[in-house]
Amino acid sequence: WVHQASALQDAVPPTPSTEPKDRSLLVFAANADNRSILMQRMAQQLAGRGNIISTTPLAFFEQEVLLFWPLVIQQLQLKGYFPSRLRPETEQALALKLWGQESISRLQAFEVASVYRWMRRILDLIHWAASSGTPLTQIAPRLKAGFSILSLPDGLAELVQQLALQWQNWCLTRGLLTYGLMTDLFWQYLLPHPTYRHQLSQRFSAIAADDIDNYPAIMRSLFEQFLERGM
Repeated sequence: WVHQASALQDAVPPTPSTEPKDRSLLVFAANADNRSILMQRMAQQLAGRGNIISTTPLAFFEQEVLLFWPLVIQQLQLKGYFPSRLRPETEQALALKLWGQESISRLQAFEVASVYRWMRRILDLIHWAASSGTPLTQIAPRLKAGFSILSLPDGLAELVQQLALQWQNWCLTRGLLTYGLMTDLFWQYLLPHPTYRHQLSQRFSAIAADDIDNYPAIMRSLFEQFLERGM
């Protein structure tokens, strides 16, 4: 795709006078390294024509959730805390304090692994579920289906789901955000909102994406918003 960047010259048409003047071409790359290379090539080919905003899927989710936070808390009926991003180290420390040793010990009875390994598994599971468009309330049945051959101990899948939901609720009521939670908020609450959809069409004239096989599955929903509007 990078080698075809010159084709984007025709994809950035002059903005009609009846449309917002500051609309941009939104360009996605799979990661920060790819983004840097891609934007260098596009800058050379487009020679300053059109306004380009480049990002990665995760960075876009974070930006949009923070920018449209009032829409999110309105739907979830949360207090108006100013959102704060948790660093991974802080996330793990707070999750361990919230869940307690007793809950982790029940998980360790299934597989002897360190506290931090089990904790990281659940936090990663929250992110994976959000990236795939799976509500956290579906974690238990998905785990049972995936481990059907192993026959999980009674209550294990439900415990993992309970801990994931407990962490989600605890963070959201305090305005604390992680990549997994921001991804979940974006596809479940922000993207379907009509006000947000309208704002997308006002802010961006078109969308382009490189290496989409490496993207979270929920990016399809975002792409479809643009396709449905002929953008």
